Amino acid sequence: MDDNLTGPKSEYQLPGKIAKKLCAHQVDGLKWLWSLHCAGKGGILGDDMGLEILRHHFVCRYYGTCPKARQDRLQYVLQEKGILLTTYDIVRNNSKSLRELDEDSITWDYMILDEGHIIKNPSTQRAKSLLEIPAAHRIVVSGTPIQNNLRDLWALFNFCCPELLGDNKVFKEKYENPILRGNEKKASDEEKRFGSDVAKELRECIQPFFLRRLKSEVFLEDDGEVAKLSKKSELIVWLRLTDCQQRFYKVFLNSAMVLSSFYRSPLPLLTNLKKICDHPLLLTKGDAEDVLEGMAEKLVMHIADGERDKFQETRDGISCKISFTMSLLDNLIRDGHSVLIFSQTRKMLDLIQDSLLSRGHEYLRLMNFQKGTGAPIFLLTSQVGGQGLTLTRADRVIVVDPAWNPSLMLLLAYSLEGKIFKGGLFKTATEHKEQIRYFSKRDLKEIFSLPTEGFDISPTQQQLNKEHDHQVKMDESLRSHIEFLNTLGIAGVSHHSLLYSKTAPVQDADEEMEGR
Repeated sequence: MDDNLTGPKSEYQLPGKIAKKLCAHQVDGLKWLWSLHCAGKGGILGDDMGLEILRHHFVCRYYGTCPKARQDRLQYVLQEKGILLTTYDIVRNNSKSLRELDEDSITWDYMILDEGHIIKNPSTQRAKSLLEIPAAHRIVVSGTPIQNNLRDLWALFNFCCPELLGDNKVFKEKYENPILRGNEKKASDEEKRFGSDVAKELRECIQPFFLRRLKSEVFLEDDGEVAKLSKKSELIVWLRLTDCQQRFYKVFLNSAMVLSSFYRSPLPLLTNLKKICDHPLLLTKGDAEDVLEGMAEKLVMHIADGERDKFQETRDGISCKISFTMSLLDNLIRDGHSVLIFSQTRKMLDLIQDSLLSRGHEYLRLMNFQKGTGAPIFLLTSQVGGQGLTLTRADRVIVVDPAWNPSLMLLLAYSLEGKIFKGGLFKTATEHKEQIRYFSKRDLKEIFSLPTEGFDISPTQQQLNKEHDHQVKMDESLRSHIEFLNTLGIAGVSHHSLLYSKTAPVQDADEEMEGR
């Protein structure tokens, strides 16, 4: 352990019943937490989601509609010792009670935030309320410490280790700006080298106070036996836009809204492109120009006028994503799988739901799925699924429209590049590698032009295949599944786990001087 964590030497022995149930990585995590405790420090437990197992101790629930009951539970915990379990909203509305009791100040031994990335914006009342509560130790638990940018990481460390990275201005000048410049595709060798050095310095600074393990790292226990975690394969399926989507796409790119984009924010344009790629019926009057509104209205009328037995075939054929999802589900449900389907919007889930109904598939929306009874398909928004909801029954997950952050102003085919950027940014800040640079900010202009090689070919997919396909190692079941996917008329498959497996070459200072 780093010298920064020196502290009083002491031991803590886990109760035998708990110790026997813990995986090896969880024992290591407890040792890390104990080292922080002994040093009087806080930290971030940023393990991949699903690696932590919480064990109950004496717990009082500090929530509900009765203020007196909440206050009684608070007094009881403070007098008898124990754990106060509450919600972020309760803390925001009752922060004074959690700071003071009978006008005496309270200092908590520990404050532990589950899904701690929820305080990534320090200007919110929720974050301010938590920062005002005094605690000797602060721990953040989050599977996604960086969701949008490096400032998210700063906000979490500002909560648990406020002295570590300085204030927001210092962090931005010292770390964020150089790292972002170095990650640009068109960055100079000097900018790349300097950004790499700064990223290394940031990693070394946070390393003692930041613990992250991936599921792929804990598949095997120390004794070589299979761990309690099952292996997960993540595939990116590249789809071809339907004829209908291509018509909408072309009309939109030639519209006055796009042609005048240099004089307005590009964010509404990106939103419209994403909606067309998902399903043209997601477009609303506030989104699109008159020509697109007219096309959407005609599309609705065309569907409504269709014969009943041809109705669903017509609707499924509008969106490549819904068409593919239905074909995939026919296979998965027949083979006995349970499936989660995520979308960013309820409206997209409604369109998927309509297709499921017409095909006779049973489904659920945010209830009863985990009990193992009822429908094998569960529809839910990504926002709900990302708030600590545990859904272990499903063995297949379909993400219909992966999240992308519009503030990055970067989006290429099928919303993939925003995810690559965020994932690469996270690894640059927390792992010992600089990621290969797939694109630059100038690529924004290319988004609003028709693809030179047509809609059936993705340059991004071709680049990923060139960089990573030789690394692919598949078992027979995964190989068979990909062969099946290729029968559904897709444009190709990429392996998500390999997106960050090739690092970009960065010259060190000596090499750069020799080359001059």
